[in-house]
Amino acid sequence: MKQNISCNICGSNNYKLIFRVKDLNYRTTDEEFSIVKCKKCGLVYINPQPVNLEQYYPKTYIPYNSITKDAVFKLPLRKALELFYGYPCKEFVSVNLMAKLRHIHRLFEINSKDNFFLYRIPYNRTKKILDVGCGNGSYLLSLKSLGWDARTQLYGIDFPNETLKYLRDIEHINIIEGNFFETDLPENFFEVVTLRHVLEHFSAPASTLKKIFNILKHGGVVLINVPNFKSIEALLIFKEKWRHIDAPRHLFHFSPKVLKRLLTDAGFSIKHMSLKIASSPFIKSLEHCGYHAPKSVEKYIIKNMLKLAKLFGFSGEILCIAIKK
Repeated sequence: MKQNISCNICGSNNYKLIFRVKDLNYRTTDEEFSIVKCKKCGLVYINPQPVNLEQYYPKTYIPYNSITKDAVFKLPLRKALELFYGYPCKEFVSVNLMAKLRHIHRLFEINSKDNFFLYRIPYNRTKKILDVGCGNGSYLLSLKSLGWDARTQLYGIDFPNETLKYLRDIEHINIIEGNFFETDLPENFFEVVTLRHVLEHFSAPASTLKKIFNILKHGGVVLINVPNFKSIEALLIFKEKWRHIDAPRHLFHFSPKVLKRLLTDAGFSIKHMSLKIASSPFIKSLEHCGYHAPKSVEKYIIKNMLKLAKLFGFSGEILCIAIKK
């Protein structure tokens, strides 16, 4: 069953069809879904939209897979988080002055990397973080390994899945099972809310950001990572076979301009917005086209091409930090 919707940003019903797609990633259905673009504000979305979305999230859905840490936190990264963001680094290593200077030089290199983005949160033992759509809890477990207290600081919300009980009962993370919209959350409670490849799954992204604005404290931040529809992969190379189309789970698609408008309409101020290179979705998109890239092609051709795309503002993912003032 599907239902027609108006643009979630401007309310317009004036849109154009971009292409029709099927579920190429998980093949949960043979249905076709129409991807349209609002002629007034540029928002891209599925229309008509499917209802009863649970049927399109199989047990093999990657964010619900077995628990793994988001990253291996080697000493340089832990020390960078300690020196620049106040994290409690558990393993202090004494070094002489010259080694320490070389070490700090490496920290600045790490500080500029994309995978550092979700940890650019100045540490404070009283801060509370909510990970919306926490999936298997990998991000929250990474924060716990870096010194954040599971019982008093870390919160996650998602639809029931097999890993949530483990996160709650064994890791002692505050887990909320259910629909974000239907869950009664206290206002002005969290200092940080994260949306890691989640906003595109919500049926009303504008209302989602407004609710997040309300549950954040004054000065709180929301960290967002979403696919960039204004990318070379989406617009020129793969189109309907782009991995991040992910119909019918990805109901909305964003460009930096559209995401900025959504956030400012919700009351946020943009603190940081950049583009991220992501080779894995590119490789998966190639597979949708019937091509399996060898490692040499991935290493020497694809990654360099994506670096070039980033220089011109056409990378496949958007990173954003917005603040409630």
